[in-house]
Amino acid sequence: MILAFQQIFPPAFCLVFSKQEKKILVQNSWNPQKTRDLLSKLAASLKKGKIKPSQLKGIFFINGPGNFTPVRISCVIANTLAKNLFIPIFSLSSDDLKKFSTKEKTNPEFLVKMFFNKKVIKNNFTEAIFGNEKIIN
Repeated sequence: MILAFQQIFPPAFCLVFSKQEKKILVQNSWNPQKTRDLLSKLAASLKKGKIKPSQLKGIFFINGPGNFTPVRISCVIANTLAKNLFIPIFSLSSDDLKKFSTKEKTNPEFLVKMFFNKKVIKNNFTEAIFGNEKIIN
């Protein structure tokens, strides 16, 4: 199972999906201006789906460019969870989503589809991107 989230495009959302079945198991959304809600929404999604953190096989998120606070918080949470759960991080730049409509980018099923995109980067850590500047966490 993969824990995925994005706070770049409103509404922000998180979800857990089965990598093998490409199926969303649980999802949650919120106002992206309330970036402080990300961690509680992630926890609520896991609880709602009766998913233990140890069942996760990876974390996938959009790492910017975007507004500083949501991108930075997303990056910190992804790195912290990945390090503590010993799972990889998969990230995608919001620049790679420019050709898609807002309707597509804010569709949770689209995020699952994008996980299988060739531009997704797999790593043990990730960096936040603000404009042309990369900041390693």
